[in-house]
Amino acid sequence: MDAAVDARDNVSTRLMYILFRNTGMRATAVRRLKVSNVWNLLSGAPLDYGIALEKGGVVRRFPIASDPEACVALVDFVKKSPLIMQTKGAYVFISSWMDIMKPMTQQRNFKAIFEKASVRGRQAHIHAFLVGGW
Repeated sequence: MDAAVDARDNVSTRLMYILFRNTGMRATAVRRLKVSNVWNLLSGAPLDYGIALEKGGVVRRFPIASDPEACVALVDFVKKSPLIMQTKGAYVFISSWMDIMKPMTQQRNFKAIFEKASVRGRQAHIHAFLVGGW
């Protein structure tokens, strides 16, 4: 699946995939990720550690600066989406209505990733990331 995602020229899908794979974050945490939780708006650089709100109010802290793959994916994403990354309170993965103040819908998260990676059927579920996947 890594090669299929890397072959696509979609930095949003690649960043989302890397966050799922490298952090084990839940889908809700990824889709509700805010810019201020991963990007320093003053310095214009990734934070050392990102934070995400998980199920049950648990706060997950995950490395960004020390994870070269996540850091590069985030910087690439910022180059393609500079307006999102400069807006206080904006979500990283925005709604399908292009409203930066609303998160992406749950269904769109996985559908986009798995379709772009040409994964279909029973293999296409979030637990694939959590158990090592492909």
